[in-house]
Amino acid sequence: MSKNIYVNALAFNNIKNKKKTIEGRIKRGLFNNLFVDDIVIFICNKTNIKCIAKITKINTYNSVYEFLTNENIHNIIPYINEYNDALNIYKKHYGQKLENKSFKFVAIHLVLI
Repeated sequence: MSKNIYVNALAFNNIKNKKKTIEGRIKRGLFNNLFVDDIVIFICNKTNIKCIAKITKINTYNSVYEFLTNENIHNIIPYINEYNDALNIYKKHYGQKLENKSFKFVAIHLVLI
């Protein structure tokens, strides 16, 4: 059974063009129930266009800070090279939730199929 993941247009285009190979999310809800070899459908939240990917690896981190330090930022946000720039994007999206120590963060490694 495939799972739907909605992303913004920029992230979607980077996934579709194979530039973004890691999706980072707070580990809760759907993102707490993903597994290697799962099929996920990425849906652009602007156009509803879809692309299909397979999860090849999942790394779990204690925080977004640990996630950004241990994964290749360029594979997460292809147009960003600096840690602080990437962190600011996640802070803009998640806000105070990133400070909640009970939430872990996952790096979902993908390959388009």
